[in-house]
Parts: sequence; structure tokens; C-alpha cells
Amino acid sequence: MGAERVALGQHRSLRLLPLTRTAVAIEPADAPTRLHSPGAAIGLRSSTVVTRGLSAGPSAPGPTAAALSRRSRLTRLAACAVILVLVLAGSVFGSDDDFPLGPFHMYSTRTNPNAISRELRVQLVLANGAVIDVTNASGAPRRAELEGRIGQLQADPAEVEKLVPLYTDHVSGSPRRLQLVWENHPLHNGKTAAAYDTPILSVAVPQ
Repeated sequence: MGAERVALGQHRSLRLLPLTRTAVAIEPADAPTRLHSPGAAIGLRSSTVVTRGLSAGPSAPGPTAAALSRRSRLTRLAACAVILVLVLAGSVFGSDDDFPLGPFHMYSTRTNPNAISRELRVQLVLANGAVIDVTNASGAPRRAELEGRIGQLQADPAEVEKLVPLYTDHVSGSPRRLQLVWENHPLHNGKTAAAYDTPILSVAVPQ
């Protein structure tokens, strides 16, 4: 196909130059004829540059999603139903050991605003009667670990005696006894009242 002219006015016209079967370049009529390859930039007489993306042919079809069979759909629905039942049962009857089907106790419950909140404290009684709190002594068991073993420690105080050096190494003076106490914090409408201690057990410090 040869070049064609399109009249734009009394003294101006455009010459249409065929590039390929999918694109046509438009230039002023008085511009010299140029040959362009597919995908190249087409320059107008001014400084403007226009880029045309040319395709060499029809694109290949993309992958199509395969439809699930009836058996596959039923299997997936059954699996979802089983998981849903387990989650609901775990939410009602589950505990920390059942996570993720059971809720964490610390996130699924709340403290009674009119109950007593308590925490374990480890104390050393010195010869002069002074009491030093050594709950967070470096190298000693953490408070939560002791609270989890409180029944075992009460049943066998010899286990507490094994912990004595871990606490006495961090204090000066002459400690005489190591004692475990509950520090109780009464709550009234969510507000803390004066705390008080409840003794759990006490062991002598070897001299």
C-alpha cells in the first residue's frame, strides 16, 4: 500500500506512511519519507517523540483455571466443617494446651473486679528482723516458675532449701530464713486496696 495524503487545511496536509499491518506513522507532508521498524519510536517534525508498541501477532492464551470436581469440593467443605467444630469446642472447653484450637487463658479471661489478685514473693529474713525481697534475684527461678511449682514446694520443702544459695548470694548481712509468701491485692470495683501477705512456707538458711 502506498503513501496517502490527508488534507488539513488550505496549505497543509499529512502524508500517512505505512509501517506494518498493525501501525501507521503520521508525519507532516513536507517531511522526507522514513522507514520505521516495528516497535521503534516514531518521530514527528517537532521535538515530540511518540512510542507505539507493536505486536508481532496474536498473544498466546493464558492458563485457564481447572474446575474442581464434586469430590474435591466436598472434601474441602468437610475439612472446613471439622476445623470449625474443633475451634468452637476449643473455645468452650479448651485450655492453653489446646492452642490454636483452644484459647490462651490470659487472653480469654478477665480478673474479677471485686476479687483478690495475688503474686508470689520470695523474701529473706535477716538476723536483725529486716525483710528483703529477693523475688527477682539474678540466676534464681522466675516468679512464674515458682508459682507453677507451689504445690510441689509445699509438699517437699527440701526443694526450697536447694534454692537458698541462689538468693543469699545477692544480699549482704546475715540472712536467717528464706520464706515464700503470697502478696495479696484486694480489688474493689477494679481499684486496688491495701496489700497484705499470706505466708506459704519458710526454711532456715544454713549458717
